[in-house]
Amino acid sequence: MTTQKPFIAPMQYFFGASWGIILGFLFRFRVLPFLQPDTILSGGKQVPTEQFAHFASTFFWAAAAVIIVLGIIGTLTLNEPRRRYIASLPRFQQWMWWPFHGVGPSDTPPSSPAA
Repeated sequence: MTTQKPFIAPMQYFFGASWGIILGFLFRFRVLPFLQPDTILSGGKQVPTEQFAHFASTFFWAAAAVIIVLGIIGTLTLNEPRRRYIASLPRFQQWMWWPFHGVGPSDTPPSSPAA
């Protein structure tokens, strides 16, 4: 049986989506230092910080939703040949391909000896 390289690493997408959600909250509640003043310079114009923060947080949350969908697609496309490819990777790289990181060639039933 041949091995196929997976299209995407689902865990990378789930971690990226979590960072998008965190950044969305940081922007929405104006926690970051550059969002503290009442206005910021954007495109050579003074823009109210609350408008920029609202737009940026919405952008980060929408991007996180798209990234989560891509992670789910990546999880659903991990078939047996792709899991075998993941099992051939070094152990420290296998965790990025969750949930099938423990499946390897040793988990297959032994072949019967030739008679």
